[in-house]
Formats: sequence, structure tokens, C-alpha cells
Amino acid sequence: SLGLTAGTGNITFTGIVGTVALGAVTINAANNVTMAFAFTAASLNQAVAGTGIFQNNGVLTATTGGVTINSALVDINANIVANGAGQAVLVTGTTDLGGNVTTNDGNVTFASATTLSGAARTINTGAAGLGNILFSSTLDGGQNLTLTAGTGNITFTGIVGTVALGAVTINAATNV
Repeated sequence: SLGLTAGTGNITFTGIVGTVALGAVTINAANNVTMAFAFTAASLNQAVAGTGIFQNNGVLTATTGGVTINSALVDINANIVANGAGQAVLVTGTTDLGGNVTTNDGNVTFASATTLSGAARTINTGAAGLGNILFSSTLDGGQNLTLTAGTGNITFTGIVGTVALGAVTINAATNV
């Protein structure tokens, strides 16, 4: 495992991280966290809320655990994948969602205002899986959105479409 603490400083990964997957990575404190290219680890946990921007510009893959991004602002520019069975993706902070999110029966939660960007977006917890998809605040952006929650639920607790979404497709869910 790897613990990173930058206090009020920044953590920047300027190259590919985890050609061979790292163990569990925990970010204990940082202002900004930037992943310039692909990042692969057993799991990623930003344990203490960052005061700046968390940005991923390459695919972020958790091979056996979940992904927790805990920052004031979140700029997702590439896909996030949690491969471990039942492992969740949790994103706190105002989010610009410019990548797709996939889990293997794990929950996907956006705890703050989320805006879709870039191309059409897909959030998938597995066609037959138990993972839920939760938007705990507003959801905006002109992009198409495809949601697949298998036997899980899809929940919107805030206003959807202050800026109108494109086509919204729900492939599978028990309740919406």
C-alpha cells in the first residue's frame, strides 16, 4: 500500500502509474491531485477532503477495491473503473464528468452537483448486478447519458436538467 500526504501542497503524477498495479493508495491530505495519464492501483481513497481540484486525465482503474475521490472540485476527463466485485465509486465535490464510470456490481455515487461534459456518458454497475447509481445533487449538461444499474436502483435527489441533458437511456434498474 501507498500513503501520500502533501498537507496544503499538491500531488501530481506526470506519467503512467501502475503499469503493474500498485497496492491500495490512500491520499491523506493534498490541495490539488492531478493524474496526467493512466493510474492503476488495487484501490484509491482520498481519505481527507482536498481543498482544490482532483483531476484525472487518464483511465483510473481500481483492480480489487473501490475509488473514493474527495475534493472540493472534481474534473474527470477519462474513465473510472472499479473491477473488484461489489466495490464502489464515490465522488464528492462539484464534478465535471467527462469520462464513463464502470463497476462490477458496486455502487456509483456523485455526492455533489455534477455536470456532464465531452461526449455521451455511460455509468454502468453491471447489467445483472446489485450496484446502485445515486446523484445526490443537481445533474446538468447537454450530453446523452446511459445508465445501467442491473437489479440496483437509480436515484436522483436534486434537480436534473437545469441545463438540459441529451437523451437519457436507462438500460436496467429495479427502481428509478
